[in-house]
Amino acid sequence: MKNLLTPLCRFLAVCSLTIAALSCSNDDETPAAEITILSPTSGPKLTPVTIAGSNFGTTLANVTVTFNDKPAEVTEVTNAKITALVPDKAGTGKVVVKIGETTLGTQPVFVYELSVSTLAGSGAPGHVDGAGAIAKFDAPSGLTADANGNVFVTDFLNCSIRKITAEGVVSSLAGKLPGGYVDAQGELAQFGYPNGVAVDAQGNLFISDEATHTIRKVTPAGDVTTFAGKGWEPGDLNGTGSAARFKNPSGIAIDNQGNLYVADQLNNLIRKITALGVVTTLAGSGEPSFADGTGAAAKFYRPVGVVVDGAGVVYVGDLFNHRIRKITPAGVVSTVAGTGIAGFVDGTKDEARFRYPAGLALGADGTLYVADTENRCIRKIDANGQVSTLAGRSEGFLDGPLSVALFRSPREIDIDATGTLYVADAGDNRIRKID
Repeated sequence: MKNLLTPLCRFLAVCSLTIAALSCSNDDETPAAEITILSPTSGPKLTPVTIAGSNFGTTLANVTVTFNDKPAEVTEVTNAKITALVPDKAGTGKVVVKIGETTLGTQPVFVYELSVSTLAGSGAPGHVDGAGAIAKFDAPSGLTADANGNVFVTDFLNCSIRKITAEGVVSSLAGKLPGGYVDAQGELAQFGYPNGVAVDAQGNLFISDEATHTIRKVTPAGDVTTFAGKGWEPGDLNGTGSAARFKNPSGIAIDNQGNLYVADQLNNLIRKITALGVVTTLAGSGEPSFADGTGAAAKFYRPVGVVVDGAGVVYVGDLFNHRIRKITPAGVVSTVAGTGIAGFVDGTKDEARFRYPAGLALGADGTLYVADTENRCIRKIDANGQVSTLAGRSEGFLDGPLSVALFRSPREIDIDATGTLYVADAGDNRIRKID
């Protein structure tokens, strides 16, 4: 009997130990992490977002958070809370949390809101290179963004061309005070109140030099030449290069074929310049007035802003007509929005009112953005001609969400490939951005 009981006892003992071990293993297993709430659920970039829940652990390096697939900076981790900053250009989408290699099952949605910030400029007039608020401008008038994230600025009263990197570092590319008319390299060149600016695929800048009545070209190395017009000789002549004449040219835009479009401000014309420097008149009679029509039958009154789409359609900020105009490649002019009466009214194309609209930018979805200068705001026009206000209204300076941001005198606007809007706030001597 002894020989039979001994194996049985040993078997029962092993079973008992196994059950005990399994029981201990279950007791020590870490409970699964889970998300219970996200707060807030909307906001602009750098908004601190709290992700509340349980069993997150306390190791900061073990936690990653993405907003709409864009990595966020995680600033705090406790067992019940994770704090992360909304990344730049996050867009609206899911918030995904990973603890180590484990992705949490609950993925709340965060609604990204656009906001206004200052890319560069202290607000005080002056000419200082440097980063962010160290830099100084004096009535920056025009700007354009290139494919590498750089922004080029026509610094109007400083008679110079400035460059701003994506990080906000400002340098001087060409020109300096006193203003004048000299083709040369870098600071040896002189401009007479540079106004509009456009950049081509090779990184060359084309500048409408208002006081000298010329279109200047600036290479990436800062070499300045005259592309069209003759210095200090205003007029209205079509022709090639120095044979052409302009009168206080303002905004300038470039199309996919390298053609330039110029708002010839005091000639009340829209001019076209081919890549070879041949200047023609696209539309306008020269008379300062208002009329839709084809070619010389159309009339503008101090056109200052231009932008061109991929089909060669040109949009114009018609300053003294308080309207936004449109020109087909055949020269047919129509009104996009505005009644012609200065004011501030959102609504349909026939109801909306602007007050000295200047610079224009065109979004990838066809939305037209307007620097509505004397209304101190940025307006937008959708494909149906519906006008609304994007940001600003009363005069001032304030960065922040679109609902509270303020501008002093937005003069020019541009949009880059990522959808960031840049604004030359001439009245505040700053370059602002909306993203």
